[in-house]
Amino acid sequence: MAYQALYRRYRPINFDDMIGQEHITTTLRNQIVTGRTSHAYIFTGIRGTGKTSTAKVFSRAINCTNPQGGNPCNECPTCKGILDGSILDVSEIDAASNNGVDNIREIRDEVIYSATQAKYKVFIIDEVHMLSPSAFNALLKTLEEPPEHVVFILATTDIHKVPETILSRCQRFDFRRITSDDVAKHLKKITEADGVEIDDKGIKLVARLAEGSMRDALSIMDRCLAYGSGKLTYDDIVNILGVAEDGQTLEILKNIAAGDTAAATIALDNMLAAGKSIDIIINSLISAARNIMMCLSLKDPGAVIDISGEALDELKAASKDFTEEKCVFCIKTLSETAASVKFSPNPRVSLEICLIKLCNPSYVQSQEALLDRLSSVEKKLASGVPVMAENAKPQKAEAPAPKAKTVKIKPIGSYSECFKDVIKYLEENRSALYSVMSQFEASGNGDVLTLLYMSEDAAGCEKIIKDREEELFAAIEAIGAKRPRRLVLQKKVVENATPDKLEELAKLGLDIV
Repeated sequence: MAYQALYRRYRPINFDDMIGQEHITTTLRNQIVTGRTSHAYIFTGIRGTGKTSTAKVFSRAINCTNPQGGNPCNECPTCKGILDGSILDVSEIDAASNNGVDNIREIRDEVIYSATQAKYKVFIIDEVHMLSPSAFNALLKTLEEPPEHVVFILATTDIHKVPETILSRCQRFDFRRITSDDVAKHLKKITEADGVEIDDKGIKLVARLAEGSMRDALSIMDRCLAYGSGKLTYDDIVNILGVAEDGQTLEILKNIAAGDTAAATIALDNMLAAGKSIDIIINSLISAARNIMMCLSLKDPGAVIDISGEALDELKAASKDFTEEKCVFCIKTLSETAASVKFSPNPRVSLEICLIKLCNPSYVQSQEALLDRLSSVEKKLASGVPVMAENAKPQKAEAPAPKAKTVKIKPIGSYSECFKDVIKYLEENRSALYSVMSQFEASGNGDVLTLLYMSEDAAGCEKIIKDREEELFAAIEAIGAKRPRRLVLQKKVVENATPDKLEELAKLGLDIV
């Protein structure tokens, strides 16, 4: 027998099985008990919160010959027939693929006939917001004056796309996001029933990743159970799902708060080496920065931060090094990077440049960066720490300067011949310049080093390179090349470009001559 997914195997069969929607199930049960059911309902909420499951339970409950306190008995012939699909008086329509006016006309033609085996004909229309305007118009008249033996249940994840004329003829029920605690309790019950041992920390991680959707939680758990060991730990789940650990994410943010570019870059490299994707890392950093901002803004951040008590204590401790302005700057810059990496030829470099900007707000000319710098100065002044102007003394290099030694100069004709060795040296010494320099090409002789760039990202790194000019020259000497006397940054020029390449080259930011 083929394996059945958890969300199908553990689909609720009565209102008591619904998780986190008591405000809805209590109302529907009372309606059934008192006989005050409506002819049309609309269920709205994010995916996986129980809209379709509730509709199916309700369709059996109003047709059940032996209801139990508003619940279907699931034992009578009617309930069993609806469950196995042999009774056709309950129909489920997917409006995402049946959204035309002809599909609704078929329903309109059916409603005039009484139910054959049940008390009510029930039409469950899922993703109803996908109906075309003409289909909505065809549905409107039927909803307005339906026969007494017909009940419509509409379900949608996007209530704003449903016309007001439809909404005004339905009883609306809003399904809430299911709390992580409720999701975790249900997952614990299911895994115990399946004979799988999972530690509480691992279950809470799955519950948090589901973001309020029980179906998503069960799908994630299915993936973890496929690991097949019968016993899963938090570390196992992290490795299976490839998610970023809270400790690793918080380490990067602490380095950002301290302005330690090298340490932040190394922490990022460790996460990438462990198999974490760029998207997951950025999203984890945004989420953590948001949580730190909540710790700074609220007296009880635990009310809006969905993590364990121990992790919350770590966040509160980390928040002491942040300001609200710093959090806003981090979230905005990371969000911009999340949008740009989708189209970047080198997403890793884009994220590394983002970390450099976060550690050094002076490199960014934006209101958020300025507010971050001002708040940092105010915080230092309030604590009695002396504050010196940024240009009062040279900025300390991120990587340690090479030890003084006598170097034999290589007979190199131009810097383009040794530039790969320079970049390799910067990488080996964990220099923050490594990510920036890989965007450039080098040319020039022993007197002038010319760095050529062609992307807007590289152009934005000019200040970083100029501030670390001494570090760059030291790296050139360290590989045995002659120290330049002067550094020139120049936009790359393309000569004699063919007509069919002009538009493409212009998009890359090249000067065409």
